[in-house]
Amino acid sequence: MPSTRAPRPRGSSCLNSARGARLYDTALPLVEQQQWRDAYRTLEEVERLAPNYRDTRSRLAELLGKLGAAPTAAAGRDAAQRYQPILNALLEGRLVPFLGWELGHVGRPPQDGWVKGRYLPGADEIASFLTQKLGGAPASGQSLLQISQVTSLTDGPEALYERLHEIYAADYLPTILHRLLAELPRRLAAKGYPHNKPDHRYVYFSTAFDTLLEQAFAQAGQPYHLFAYRHRFADSSGRVQEGRFVHIPPGADPGSEPRELLTPNTYNAHDSGPDGQPDRRPIIVKLCGQRVTADVDSVVVTEDQFLDYLPAQEIGSLLPPTLLQQVRKRSFVFFGFSLYEWHFRLIWQRMKMQKSSLHSKSWAVLANPSEIEQQFWQSLGIEPMTAAPEAVAATLNEWLDTL
Repeated sequence: MPSTRAPRPRGSSCLNSARGARLYDTALPLVEQQQWRDAYRTLEEVERLAPNYRDTRSRLAELLGKLGAAPTAAAGRDAAQRYQPILNALLEGRLVPFLGWELGHVGRPPQDGWVKGRYLPGADEIASFLTQKLGGAPASGQSLLQISQVTSLTDGPEALYERLHEIYAADYLPTILHRLLAELPRRLAAKGYPHNKPDHRYVYFSTAFDTLLEQAFAQAGQPYHLFAYRHRFADSSGRVQEGRFVHIPPGADPGSEPRELLTPNTYNAHDSGPDGQPDRRPIIVKLCGQRVTADVDSVVVTEDQFLDYLPAQEIGSLLPPTLLQQVRKRSFVFFGFSLYEWHFRLIWQRMKMQKSSLHSKSWAVLANPSEIEQQFWQSLGIEPMTAAPEAVAATLNEWLDTL
């Protein structure tokens, strides 16, 4: 499981910033002329070249609404008041972001399909792609887990992972939300948050198959620890090794092997920094695998794999206690999930450990939830919040600027 830490070079920072500034000036007349799509494409490039340049993130969220995306939330003070419980949890060091499969196409205009190297597909689009490879019509009502299971059974697991890799191998870029989440530790620390919590660490959970969050951290210059699940596999002698997490520390050689957590209860390599002081660098935990490759079982994606992964044990038994201590008594905010996928409900049940170990208040940001999906979230003790993720990111970005 080789590490992919750094994004591909995109020119010097100064040159990118200068070009981003010129493009921003080009976009403003397009907005005034209501050329929404051209304005959006131009500001997208501004954000990629010069992240968080002026009010680009707010304008992008507004333009998505013009292009027919989910209605954006109220702007300014009204939006900040709506999200105040989440903002309080963030300032007080109680918030844990939890990122799902669907986060890769945040910011994609609704009329646009997925394009290799530009927007990642959603789970339904991947399921349709796999179904077409099987010679069938685009999937309708069948989940990615189901289609992956069928592909593995009929064409073989090698075919499944080669097809998934075909989708994910392109050079996708982090979304506005990935960038914002990667910026949080430094932007909040610069303003003295969270107060009076010297032992606080930022922890991010993800079920994504991509490396967009890791790329965003690299672009933000923020070192991080990565824990990724490795599904059971046969070693060089043919012996089956049980599934376990591996650890990739900051600055690890891209060609080096990750450190296996053979004894999670005593593992502590992430607790001490290079200077011997307690390590407070953020932690990313990828619950379904580090990333898609053509290697079989590189990520957990079929129904059988999830049943094998989570038979009855808590995920907590596979991770270091000192890591888990950082998420106890915390609130979670979920982005990019649909509870129609039963695997996530199972993951959350295994994540809960003991009910008293997690904070009682968590939220799920949902663009267009149905009534039954809202009931799903509520049954898990999580409050559904109807809002476009892009609008939440823009509001949070404005709020951070005014702290």
